This record gives sequence, structure tokens and C-alpha cells, in this order.
Amino acid sequence: MEWGDVIKIVAPALAVLGAVVALTRYVTQLQDRLDTNNQIQEFKIKVAALEQAAELRAAQHESELKVLRDDMLRLSDQNRTIEERYRLAIEASSAVAALKTSVDAEMQRLADRLGASAHSILVPNPSVVPNDPVDHLVFLCLVPENQELRHERISLSSVAGQVLNVPKPVITHDPATAGAFSKQTDLVSGLKTANMLVVPLLHKGRCIGVAEFLNKRSGLSFDPNDIDVAEETAQALAPKVGDFIADPINMKALGFTPRQRPTDATILVSDISNSSKLAKTLDVSVVIDLLNQYMEALCDVGMRFGGTVEQLQGDGFIMTFNVRRPLDQHHSAALGAALEMQKRFRELKAKWINLQYPGMQNVFNRIGLTSGPVNKAELGPPQFRQITVIGDAVNAAAHLCQAGSRDRDVIVAGNAFYQRLDVKPEAMEVALPVTRDNALENAFDLTIPA
Repeated sequence: MEWGDVIKIVAPALAVLGAVVALTRYVTQLQDRLDTNNQIQEFKIKVAALEQAAELRAAQHESELKVLRDDMLRLSDQNRTIEERYRLAIEASSAVAALKTSVDAEMQRLADRLGASAHSILVPNPSVVPNDPVDHLVFLCLVPENQELRHERISLSSVAGQVLNVPKPVITHDPATAGAFSKQTDLVSGLKTANMLVVPLLHKGRCIGVAEFLNKRSGLSFDPNDIDVAEETAQALAPKVGDFIADPINMKALGFTPRQRPTDATILVSDISNSSKLAKTLDVSVVIDLLNQYMEALCDVGMRFGGTVEQLQGDGFIMTFNVRRPLDQHHSAALGAALEMQKRFRELKAKWINLQYPGMQNVFNRIGLTSGPVNKAELGPPQFRQITVIGDAVNAAAHLCQAGSRDRDVIVAGNAFYQRLDVKPEAMEVALPVTRDNALENAFDLTIPA
């Protein structure tokens, strides 16, 4: 066969093959383009998603920044408010101190004019209760200063008390027989009162206190001329004394606690039974850490229910409801706190047991609850004053806690508390022994079954 014939035969086949190759290449390129388009599309989708996430994060970030800015502004406002209150408190303290200094200086000038070797200003006992009757007098001013007498209450049966009730000047030549309290006052102060002049301090139509002048340096007694001098000066002195005692806080600064109305409150006392035995099997540092865990957990529960931690006592604490933070339903709030505390303690104890702290099986939580009137009090030496509460209800709650079983978790509620609950939970009545210091005759076991 000639090459020409071969070419004639092969040429169409080659043409077909070329077309197939071209078609294959086209299909491949088309597929590549499709894959590329898909990748581009996927990339665009990812980019869009990233852009959307970035916008969302930016929005969240802006929102967080706004919250932070708002918090900063709020804290800044609070700081300015606190600074302003502090400034006003300093100014008020300075003004009160200046007023007290002015009263003392004016009294000293009057005493010098009268030739008195000692003098004092007595005012009614401070009180925040409106229209509270006066039952004692206290020293606003006392010269010479006597720490044994400075913070004592003086009876209304004294000469000063008589002048307060019948606001007329009095000269007494034998104070020891003129008033029931004069002799006792001399015994405490170590001063022998030979004679005295007492004048009322009248302000806004009432007697707000009395000024006393004792023992003329000349050895003579006070006379009617001294009364005229004392009354004339007392007219200028009385408004200053009135301004000072108008705010019971000023008298508190002198060491006299203003009388207050008791607050109806619920008291919760909690402790851990058998905790002293832990120190025999655990290092003291570990025991301290465990007690801190217990107090932190249970006190946090109590505060979430509106309670206030008043005192920490060894392995226990005292909380009040409706003392520092008003609570209309303080009985129910305290009950809810006690039940949640018991649950939280059991969770803590389970964790301690799982961590294999020895002796944990014998550790239990006791809670005492009761209600009644209490008073806020600042107790302790001046350099370490502590705000707390006092009253029979506090003692009763502590007694209820101590009366609880030491062999199980227990909540013991006093009858005064239980009967005031709007919704009374099922409880087992518990008879408690009556002691000299305890008038509780029955209580209720509100323990949650384990």
C-alpha cells in the first residue's frame, strides 16, 4: 500500500483523535474552571462568614466597650459622690468640733467670771426615738476632765435633774443632801462638792440642759449676783448647746450611744459540730482552709437571700435579716437561706470526703433560727469598734444552734420564728430544756432529709 493510501486512511483518524484530545482538553479546562469557580465561591462564602463574624465581634466588642464605659462613668459618679460625702463629713466634723470648742470656751470664761473651780454641762441622754422621755442626763462638758465620771449617766433625782424639770436657777450649799445622786457623783469623781450653782439652758421655749458651777475658789458660796451673771451668759450659750445636741450623732462622737427603737429581725446562727477533732488528724492550716471554704460558701448563700454577716465566731457565724438591709419577708428569706445553706454544706462535705480528708464523716452543720427585737450596737475599745447586734433573739438563736444534734445536719427554729412563717414547712416539734438564761420551751426541727 502506498503512503498516500495510508495517509488517506490515517488522516481522518488523526483528525478525530485531535478532536477528542481538544475536547478532552476543553472538558479538563472547563472542569478546572468549574473547580476554580467553586473554590472562589467557597472562598467568598468563607470571607463573608469571616467578615460577618468580625462584624459580630466588633459589635460585641463595641457593646463590651460601652458597658465598660458606662461602668467607668457610673463608678466615677459614685467616686465623686463618695468624695463629696467625705468632704461634707469632714466639714461637718470640723463644724461640730468648732461648735463644741466654742461651747467649752464660753463655759470656761463663765466659770472664770464666777470663780468656780469646776464646771459642767449636762444634757438629756441622746435618743433617735421621737418624743423619747428623758430618764438620765449625760455630760456634754466636764471640767476638770474625769474619765471615771465622763461617760456615766446622772439621775434626774440629782440637783441637775431637778433644775432640768423645773427650769429655775438653784444654789445649793450642801449638795450631798440636796439630791440623791450628788453624793455618789462625788464618790466616783473624787471631788468634794461644798457648794454649787445650777442654771437652766433655755432654747426655743424649753430647757435643753443645765450648766453646773462648783466650789468657789474664794471659799465663799455662790450668791444671787452669780445667778444674774450665769443666766446672762446662759442665754448666749444655750443656742450653741441646742445646735450640738440636735443631732444625736454628735453625742455619739462623745461616747454616748443614742437610744433607738429595737428592730424586728430574724437571727441565723451556724456552726460546725466536731470541728475541733479535725485538728487532731489534719494540719491546722488545712483546717483553717476548710473552715474558710465553709464560711465563704454558706455566708454567700445567706447574703444572696438578703442577710448580713454580723460576727464570725470560731467555726461559726451570726447573720441577721432585716437589720442593715430592710426585708419585708425576712422570716421566709432566712428560712430559704438556712435550707440552701444545709444543701450547700452537704455538697462541701461530699467533696471533702471524696478528697479523703480524714474525719469528715463525723462533721455536721447546725443552724439555729429565731426572730425578735434586736438593737444595733458598736462594741469594743475606741481603736477597735465593731458593729454588731444585741438582744434576746441573738442569745436565743445561739442557744437553738447549740441545742441541735451533733451527730447530723440540723436546722432548729424557735417557736417565735416558726409561728410567723406564712407557709410553714413540715417540721418535728422539739422540746428544749429551760435554763436560767433561756426561756425557750419548744422549737421545730426543719432539717432537710439527707
